[in-house]
Order: sequence, then C-alpha cells, then structure tokens
Amino acid sequence: CLQARIKAGGARIYSESSDTWGHVNVGMSSGVHQWEVMVTEDSSGGECTCLGVSVANPRDTGYEHQSSFLLVRCFNGGVYNFGSSESSIEKIHPKDKVRFELNMDRGTLRCWIRGKDQGIIGSDLRKHKTLFPCVQFYSSGRETQLEWFKSKGGGGGGGAGVSKRLASMEHVKRSKKALP
Repeated sequence: CLQARIKAGGARIYSESSDTWGHVNVGMSSGVHQWEVMVTEDSSGGECTCLGVSVANPRDTGYEHQSSFLLVRCFNGGVYNFGSSESSIEKIHPKDKVRFELNMDRGTLRCWIRGKDQGIIGSDLRKHKTLFPCVQFYSSGRETQLEWFKSKGGGGGGGAGVSKRLASMEHVKRSKKALP
C-alpha cells in the first residue's frame, strides 16, 4: 500500500501516513546542483518534515541514527548527517522555501532558508558516490513541493540544464522503523 501520494506531475509529495520518504529522480555524482523545496503543508510549531539528500537505496530510514540520509528536521532545525546530529540551523515552517546546493566536486551541501544562507551543513559527501534530493515525513498530512532544480556539469542521472519537468519526486517508501 502506497503511504504517500505524488501530485502535480511529480512536483509535490504528500504524506498519507507517518514514516514515509521520497526522492527526486535525478542522481548527482559530480558537478554543482541546486534545487528549491517549499513546505506546502505542515503544522506550524509541530513540523514533521525533513529535507535534504539520500543515497539511492537507503538501508535504513528515519531522521536519527541512520546512514542513508543527510536531513534538516524542520521542527527544530537539527541537521542529521548520515548517522550523527552535528548542528542546528534555523527552523523551517510551512510556506518556507528552502534552497540547497550540492557540490559533488567538493563534497559539500549548503542550505538557504527564506533566502538566508545557513552555510555548509554537510561535507565529505563524495564518499556516498551519488546523492538524490529527498524529503522525509514522520507524520501524515504533510506536503512539499519541488520549486525548481538545476545542474551544472556532471550528474549521474541528469546533466547540465536539468529542468523542473525532468526532476520529479519518486521512489516513495514506507520507513522501516517508527519514529518518535
């Protein structure tokens, strides 16, 4: 049974139950990639959405204590970096736009929230070979929208000039373990 719904031609993902995730269908293994996501539905002050990047086939899921994702937890701005909680940035609320820049040549992930640079939130990412923009929900009734996606050089699933039409959410799965 599908636990999330893909909407708007792949630009939106909606959580129909808790513990779900999905990622964009463009893998990034080299070059510089930018995308923007808007949290279109969530509970203000009780956000249950995480945004970031994932490996192609996560072995484990959940925003904490996992090795398959680098995520920003909207509720508290916690950065969960492939198994460790290293830092916090600004909280992300409904209707906020969050931009990411993944530089696979340098192995870094940078984040902007509401246009404000949060700095590099992940490094040493080349060891993961190919990463995908992703979203993870730990409650139902949440939704995000991929606003745009672009690539310069390299790729792995998309080359230079990948447009929003080609970048869409897919690979929706139910988490293997319940989250708090």
